[in-house]
Amino acid sequence: MKNILVIASILLEKKNILKFLTDIEDSEVEIIQKASVNEGEEILFQTNISLIIIEWSLEGAVEFTYNLKSDEMFRLLPVLAIITAEGSKIKEVFLKGADNYVLINHMDYLPLVVKPLLTTNMINDELMQKTSILQEQAIHDFILLDLIKKYIPLTIWDMANDFAYQQRMHMPEAELELTIAFGDIKEFTRMSQHLPPMDVIRNLNSVFEIVSRIIYKHNGDIDKYIGDAFLAVFEKPLDAIIAMVRVQKEIETLNLNRSSEDKEAILFRIGIHTGPIIRGNVGGDQRFDNTLIGDTVNTASRLESLSKPGDILISETTRKKAELDIHPEKQFKVKLKGKDSEEIVYQVFDLLKDTY
Repeated sequence: MKNILVIASILLEKKNILKFLTDIEDSEVEIIQKASVNEGEEILFQTNISLIIIEWSLEGAVEFTYNLKSDEMFRLLPVLAIITAEGSKIKEVFLKGADNYVLINHMDYLPLVVKPLLTTNMINDELMQKTSILQEQAIHDFILLDLIKKYIPLTIWDMANDFAYQQRMHMPEAELELTIAFGDIKEFTRMSQHLPPMDVIRNLNSVFEIVSRIIYKHNGDIDKYIGDAFLAVFEKPLDAIIAMVRVQKEIETLNLNRSSEDKEAILFRIGIHTGPIIRGNVGGDQRFDNTLIGDTVNTASRLESLSKPGDILISETTRKKAELDIHPEKQFKVKLKGKDSEEIVYQVFDLLKDTY
């Protein structure tokens, strides 16, 4: 239904306006008549109006039109002015925002002017509806992507974003040299077995919030959480070491607070190793996991299992790559599962916590 609001005085002979408007021959057009600007303004908030026809000489008509067109809600609503004379009034009509005009002594032109304004309004309404649908879809997609982004490694997100721009549907395998930091909470299963599930999650999040914030602050990425463990990836070995030292320092502070609340300390064992990694796709057509594969990951995990709770165990390779000068007296050798010979390693938290 197209509602035309006519704001005109008795002097304009509204019946004549109605006569001319009936010539539009549109059964879906309804005419709403009001004799003052105030009455017409009230209708705008009660009824969906497709067109306003206003007597330009009516008290408040000029200001009403200007304010209407300045309002974002009504700026696309067409306004047709009926004027009594040509000249400066025509210029004023357009300056104040009206879309067109008809001279009072040329009312037979009224249907010719009204039809395109109604058509324009209909097109604008359709465009607004389509725009609204697109905006809602865009908001939905934005929230969806932001949600997904929080559940996958940032590295994978960035790679997928790049490949999407290239219109490529597959992320190829790559061989890289990376530093892996593997962390695990000491005896977390024992600590959690008598706790409600929500308390278990709260305990995990209290430490993983620290872990994730510091890792991303130091140019790292969390590849995955594995229960009470995490696997983090760094391009630079020194970034990994600094990040893990700061993680352990913050967890020490957290445990002071837990102690004051008679809660058991949460202690991370952390292992760090640097070496070649294959980043590859594992899975099927319906679901892939872009994961890290190689002995470097296994070595970091085994170093973690040998580390003291609350400490960090790093390999000789990581120490060299990070260019850390650690006195040989601080090194010791361990036999890692699956290795033929002993590995030189360093327990570094106490050595580095005052430095970083």
